[in-house]
Order: sequence, then C-alpha cells, then structure tokens
Amino acid sequence: MTDPTSPGAFDPAQEATGKAAVLADALPWMKAFHGATVVIK
Repeated sequence: MTDPTSPGAFDPAQEATGKAAVLADALPWMKAFHGATVVIK
C-alpha cells in the first residue's frame, strides 16, 4: 500500500493543475493556427 503523503503519491489536483498550465501555454498557438493545416515531419 502506498502512503498518500509520500512524494510519489498520485495527486489528481496537481495533475489537473499541470495539464491546465500546459493548455494555457499552448492557447496562443492554438488560436494562431486554428483552422490551418499543420504538417509535422
């Protein structure tokens, strides 16, 4: 059993905060290329 206070414990709030930060950083790029076709090689 994992101790919930251990550094490696799963924290849904922290994961959600990390995802929100990534999306907030990506938003200007998403707006700039909205509707465009982007090819990544």
